[in-house]
Amino acid sequence: MLFPDAQITDALKNSIELIKTNNGRNLIVGGWNLYSPQTLSIRDSKLLEKVVLFVPWHPRSSPNQKFTEDTMKLWYGSVNPTTAMTYDATRTLIKALEMSNKPTRKGIQKTLASPGFTAYGATGTIEFTPKDRHRKNPPGELVKIVPCSKSFFGLAFVPLEYSSCD
Repeated sequence: MLFPDAQITDALKNSIELIKTNNGRNLIVGGWNLYSPQTLSIRDSKLLEKVVLFVPWHPRSSPNQKFTEDTMKLWYGSVNPTTAMTYDATRTLIKALEMSNKPTRKGIQKTLASPGFTAYGATGTIEFTPKDRHRKNPPGELVKIVPCSKSFFGLAFVPLEYSSCD
């Protein structure tokens, strides 16, 4: 299992080296910090065929296909889970601000935890539990790396149920 930090240390670089050293022998599961160009830059599909990552969002299976289409038009390509989660956070804050008469930090927090609060983002409906303020039904899926001739590195991340990037 590989869960490198958010590129603050050499953990991502070390994880990439571990994937190379593994030489495709053992299954490697990891977090979404490995969903990066650095991982694809290995460029050898044999080394990556047993790598499976857990990500909070993937454009191919997004519940909000309008978001996926809009980002394709805007950036001429798909975006990553970080962009989708940032969009969700922004949509959530905007919705909470719209629902507040005089927004304050505590007031926004109360609005987010209220039973009727919902927002809609890249990952679908966003709601929080009133008690611990965690997201209800957080999104997530498993992705693998497959050869992809139309990708810069010749590889792409796809949900497990797909066999190609097409």
